[in-house]
Amino acid sequence: MSRPTGDAELYQRLRAHLAFLKMPDAAEALPGLLDQARDQQVSVLAALEALLAIETEAVESRRQTGRLRFASLPEPWTLDQFDFSAQPGVDEALVRDLATLRFLDDASNVLLIGPPGVGKTMLAVCLARAAVDAGHRVYFTSAADLAARCRKASLEGRWNTVMRFFAGPKLLVIDELGYLDVPEEAVAALFQVITQRHSKVPSCSPRTSGWRRGPRNSGTRWSPRPCSTGCCNAPSCWASTDRPTGCAPIRPAAPTWRER
Repeated sequence: MSRPTGDAELYQRLRAHLAFLKMPDAAEALPGLLDQARDQQVSVLAALEALLAIETEAVESRRQTGRLRFASLPEPWTLDQFDFSAQPGVDEALVRDLATLRFLDDASNVLLIGPPGVGKTMLAVCLARAAVDAGHRVYFTSAADLAARCRKASLEGRWNTVMRFFAGPKLLVIDELGYLDVPEEAVAALFQVITQRHSKVPSCSPRTSGWRRGPRNSGTRWSPRPCSTGCCNAPSCWASTDRPTGCAPIRPAAPTWRER
């Protein structure tokens, strides 16, 4: 496509502007959009909107890819892939209500309860994927991995750094919580991660503060915020459709700290 000298200079300057603003997709689409605007007599305003829409879509696609990479989801599951008919113990209406992510606005917790192999991890991944698609930062980890990273950070003097990392995402998914017979220090680390996400009070390293032992893993079942509690073992369904005051039908006593 030949352009008058004046238009050619404007065209080159426009491409230079797009390159300076780091808008490569818009720069690539520019020639085609100019031809389309000429052939279809598209207004300058419409052509400009189409150009920016291309760049906006490309930027959002790259951000989505980055959010998914950071989330570390074990599988690319979505809620449409969950077979509710195969697990009648799950309240589909409540799960889809959770998928609206209103619990994130309230900073509430969601606790999935049930034996192995009934779909808890898949449901957690589906909710996490919904949060990623909505533009939120999400991180998926197992309880064992989280505890190991916290313990290593404590030994290396990086406790505050790892606490900031786990407190950063809008949604933190902790899988296999309560399955493992974790040591006292690991339970303390798990509790501090959950507490740190709901409080601005600086946390203490497990090396300087301890956990008073109670029933096994009782700390991992106590939450500082209300949560939606559910179970995936048939024939019972989700334990509550409203927001209880704790992460279990009966809230365990809150853990206490003691100085070592």
